[in-house]
Amino acid sequence: MRKFIWVLLVLAFLALSGVCYAAPFTVVDTTWVKTQNGDWYGTSGDSAIGGSNYNTSKVLIDQVGGNLVFNFYTVFDNDDTGDGYFQLPGTNVNTYLADLALDTNGDGFFDKGVVLKDHAEWTEGTLPGNSYGVGLYDASSWDTSSYFMGGLSGIIYGEEWAVEKEGTLQDSMVAISEGSLLGDAMVSWADDVWSVSIALADLGVAGGDLSFYWGTASCGNDPISGTVHVPEPGTLLFLSGFVLGLGIVGRKKLVLPL
Repeated sequence: MRKFIWVLLVLAFLALSGVCYAAPFTVVDTTWVKTQNGDWYGTSGDSAIGGSNYNTSKVLIDQVGGNLVFNFYTVFDNDDTGDGYFQLPGTNVNTYLADLALDTNGDGFFDKGVVLKDHAEWTEGTLPGNSYGVGLYDASSWDTSSYFMGGLSGIIYGEEWAVEKEGTLQDSMVAISEGSLLGDAMVSWADDVWSVSIALADLGVAGGDLSFYWGTASCGNDPISGTVHVPEPGTLLFLSGFVLGLGIVGRKKLVLPL
């Protein structure tokens, strides 16, 4: 009988924990980008401005332990070296890995961000408002692709973005301008995938939907955006403690008065 009870407890725990665990899922690039001269770039194939230099096709999002991990599938790099920048052909101008923008409370403003490449390493064009290092930040304002690329004559860049062509346009945010450090971020590159890992505890999301936007590069040439459901951090711990408590009680002998 005792074994049967334990089996039921384990099955219940697995069923309930499955509710609060977010399985890995993929967001395919369906974000449109508009240039400063009014041209639209779509979402099929190698559709980025600059094509083979900037195309981001999808992002795989997963929860690994207490971390939220974004895996961006993109060709953006400097000759596959993992340096996080690309020199525009025929120029001495570099474009850099854009910061990852996060909306954690669903109000439409990207209140947090992740710096993927140290701003102090950006050297060409207009520099970021602040030289923030790699990490997770509370963001109060953003620099846009127009800010970085607007003064470079003859260079086409992704000025605005929308979730569908001719939808509600938003500025292409590519770097945190004002913010404060919240925690570390692990950023790595391998086989045309940029991986970004941040602690859920530092992110401060107590369960719910989290929207993201990534411009790929400081020129905003191929943004990707979407929404991920973040499980409540305390739920799984509560369930674990609850089931463990039941097991401890179940192991005690029930003594009835004579």
